[in-house]
Amino acid sequence: MLARLRSQIAHCVRLVPDAGPLWPASTLQLGSLILCLLVLASGCKTLTLPAINPNGGTIFSGQSTTLVSPHGANNGYPAQGPAYQTPPEPKKCMHGVPTAGDGKSGHQCKLCQGGQMTADAARARCGELLLTPTKLVAPVGGEVILLAGICGKDGLLVTGEPIEWMLSPESVGQIIDVGDDNQSQKQHLFKKHQTKNDIGKLDVDFARGRTSAEPGKITRGTSRTDDDLPIRKGQTWLSLSSPSEGVSKVTVMAPSSDAWDKRRQTATIYWVDARWEFPQPQQTQSGQPITLVTKVNKADGIVPAEGWIVRYRSLNPEVARFLPQYGEVFEKYVDRNGNSVVEVVNMLQPSTLSKANASALIEVEVVRPGQPSENMPELPLGRGSVQVTWTSADINLRVTGPEVAVPAQPLAYAATLENDGYAQAENVVLTAAVPNGMNIQSVTPQPTRRTGNSMSWDVGSLGPRQALDVQIITEATSEMDARVVFEATGAPGIQKNAVVSTLVQKPQVTLSINPDPTNTQVAVGDLASFNMKLTNTGNQTVTDLVVFLEAGAGLVHARDGAREVSRAVGYLAPGQSVDLSAQFLAEREGELTVKATARTANQILTGSAATIRALPGTQRVPQVELEMRTSTGANPVAVGTATSVQLLVRNTGPVAVRNMIVTVKYDPALTPTGASAGFEPLYANQILRWRLPELPVGTTTDYQVNFSGGQASADAQVVGTVDSEDRAIRIMKNVGIPIVQTGLPSAGVPTNPQPANPQPTFPPTTPSTGIPTAPASDLVVSIEPVSRAARLNDQSDYIITVRNASAINQQQVVLMLQVPEGLQATDVRGPAASSYQFDEAGRALTMDPIQTLRPQDQVSYRVVFLHRLVGEGKLTAVVKSGNAPDPVSSASTIITLGPSE
Repeated sequence: MLARLRSQIAHCVRLVPDAGPLWPASTLQLGSLILCLLVLASGCKTLTLPAINPNGGTIFSGQSTTLVSPHGANNGYPAQGPAYQTPPEPKKCMHGVPTAGDGKSGHQCKLCQGGQMTADAARARCGELLLTPTKLVAPVGGEVILLAGICGKDGLLVTGEPIEWMLSPESVGQIIDVGDDNQSQKQHLFKKHQTKNDIGKLDVDFARGRTSAEPGKITRGTSRTDDDLPIRKGQTWLSLSSPSEGVSKVTVMAPSSDAWDKRRQTATIYWVDARWEFPQPQQTQSGQPITLVTKVNKADGIVPAEGWIVRYRSLNPEVARFLPQYGEVFEKYVDRNGNSVVEVVNMLQPSTLSKANASALIEVEVVRPGQPSENMPELPLGRGSVQVTWTSADINLRVTGPEVAVPAQPLAYAATLENDGYAQAENVVLTAAVPNGMNIQSVTPQPTRRTGNSMSWDVGSLGPRQALDVQIITEATSEMDARVVFEATGAPGIQKNAVVSTLVQKPQVTLSINPDPTNTQVAVGDLASFNMKLTNTGNQTVTDLVVFLEAGAGLVHARDGAREVSRAVGYLAPGQSVDLSAQFLAEREGELTVKATARTANQILTGSAATIRALPGTQRVPQVELEMRTSTGANPVAVGTATSVQLLVRNTGPVAVRNMIVTVKYDPALTPTGASAGFEPLYANQILRWRLPELPVGTTTDYQVNFSGGQASADAQVVGTVDSEDRAIRIMKNVGIPIVQTGLPSAGVPTNPQPANPQPTFPPTTPSTGIPTAPASDLVVSIEPVSRAARLNDQSDYIITVRNASAINQQQVVLMLQVPEGLQATDVRGPAASSYQFDEAGRALTMDPIQTLRPQDQVSYRVVFLHRLVGEGKLTAVVKSGNAPDPVSSASTIITLGPSE
């Protein structure tokens, strides 16, 4: 008895072709076309592949067995099933190990040798033969692979079992080769080789094989692996082919099996000679039918397959149907020229609500009619799809323009004419009509024709997705309800209209002005408050709004001293209001009036007025004081030494003083070197002058002039005066500055006087406000402690003090700390609201400038450092000001000790 090798590894589950072990050394190669690479799993459940390639070229394209879906996922249609019925799967094998019995039950079998055979040997004797595929369609000249195996009672494939293959006498075709477990893995599939007498191809219609003891694969001789056919452990195979149409019936039997009802299976192969060509995608204008032609031939595409059936099915019947009966499915026989012709019409007409632009998918199926004489049933061979599209020009006209406007306002109207269809529109013309009362300012692009306020553009052909943009700028001369009309025409039968309506009217605003209820009567010299309310009562937003106030005689604006003032409001939305107020000073008794007007674009929209009564009151006399002081006091200064004079103008009276002039006249022995911003120099007369527009009650304004001793003088005078334009204020003060020659006593008179009237040197640009240049030595900076030692990673704090040791204000005082390497600032504290910043390297720490540091005042900063490196360095503080640009510095030695020091 032939020994059987049974595997307990391969389990009977569904087989997929790319799973399982493969032969690494070499593979069996299949040179001819493999129609159906169907793989039997290591278990008893099988998987079959379609037998026809439905791509429409031939039954198979070249040597390929790739399955092509009629509808790809990328074209937006669901994938269709195969073009024929796939053969059913074999039954699942039974599970468990059989027990001894009498062989009458289908679940038991008679054991050989009186029950002495082991249960393992009974797996094959009582197992079930599996075959795949059992039915398929194949092309003439192709080669079919059948797989077989024995599934034991325990659900596992059995190895080393003989399998016999028999081709029935009435069948067409012949056996090509058979799988033999004794073949070397390195042998080619079709190479003749030596084997046992009872294994192999024994005739053109009979062969004997053996289930394999090792897994392998059949290749096509290509470098690709995805077209290989795996042979699982416990399987065997047979290949057969036919040069002509017909039916092949192959019976497979397991001769060693004792289960007669499970030891044989039959496979049926229908050999077909056909080649077809599906229609190409078609496109035409809406309303026109589309003709589809499918070509079907035999004998390598030479002989027409007359009488064969082509079945057409509309997958979108709401869009496309077949003539002449508008059906969803239409079958047409192949004529003697090999053509199957059908006409498709669009069900969406331009007059319907839906657009005439539409596409549909037509399924095309090639069917070989049944032939009882040849024992062949009707066979669907291939299925494909084709897209049909109906297109038309789809003109859209979109227009925009303002809904509301005011007279004399520029108005922009835009129109876009676009072809959203898939067909070209011909003889397209766009026209626009602007009503009378509107002036056309500009048109882009220039129209082909223009008559008055009517314009037209000859577009001609407008292709799919093409557009024309037009803009018209107009201006309404008066209030009106304007309608700007656009119209587009073209062939075939295109006409579109669009209208933009614009309501042109003056802005509707109201303005009220009233005296504040608390001061309807005021005394002369008092302030009178006026409250205003501006409201947009129209239905459009008003922009560029300005409120103008015009005071009558006896009233001046409290801040500007002017009789006419304005306030910009900006814009008001419909229904929006804004409240305003203004204060005016009563200069005389009687009825005093303020008139208010609201304006936009230099047009007066509305106006109103309010009146107050001014009564005689206590006369309020303006009072101004002038104080002058020198930075050096009564001490003399040497020739070439700097000094300064400060003027303080104070309003100590009950009313504000306006339009004053502050003048400084200096002795020729003094040379001016700088002054507060805004001065007007009169060098020839040794005069500097400032204009002071207003000095409110209780406020002080200071001015300063920096001098240098030009020549020796016992008493160089500096005279300051304050005058008002109405001569109500006139104050004069003076100070004397003794100037001595360098190295001589102060009482002496210089023997070599300097030239008279030297020209002062002022900054080339407008001086900054504040006090001009002063000696740099007047700023003092210090660091406490001057020396300190700290350990690594400890913190230490330092106090930096900046003091103004001069007699004048120091402006824009800036302190900068130069931090040595190894120190990290962790906390910085200074005056309230002050801040600081580091440079990119983190070595320079700059404090925010001190705007004004008064004489003898000082400011302190506390800085905490973290010691990060062992070593010694210097912390340097540098201070300077706008008056003293030369820096003053101070330093502190910082020592960082190691942990063990």
